[in-house]
Amino acid sequence: MITSTAPGSSNALASFEYRDKGSVLKNPVSLYRRFATAFRGVLEVSRQETSLQIQWVMAGCVVAAGCFVRLSSFEWALVVVCIGAVLSAEIMNSAIEETVDLLSPELQERARKAKDFAAGSVLVIALASAIVGLLVFGQHLWDL
Repeated sequence: MITSTAPGSSNALASFEYRDKGSVLKNPVSLYRRFATAFRGVLEVSRQETSLQIQWVMAGCVVAAGCFVRLSSFEWALVVVCIGAVLSAEIMNSAIEETVDLLSPELQERARKAKDFAAGSVLVIALASAIVGLLVFGQHLWDL
């Protein structure tokens, strides 16, 4: 919240103060809990979802291949963003599926569509990442 500290001041530029209620920096325990909760979620979904386990293995293979061909910093940046995007999409897909199952335990067309749409988003980012992978690794593999 931004508030003026000098109402009616003759100064043309009134001074402002910033009040941050509930800042995580003021409460390091809260910051720790937020990270712990996030890590717990990643671990739980990773144990539960076979498709995410496959994505983790694929990410490990890509990282190993990147080390083998000695990717440049820019190429690593592309690879890391793609890995993060695919894993994130897979986790979001799992969250959407869990939510749909919770709200609609019986089979319904709209629930099926929601799950299919979420799965489709994973497919789109996975295909885009595969194309980036071909572009990044293509020349390196050709040179071997």
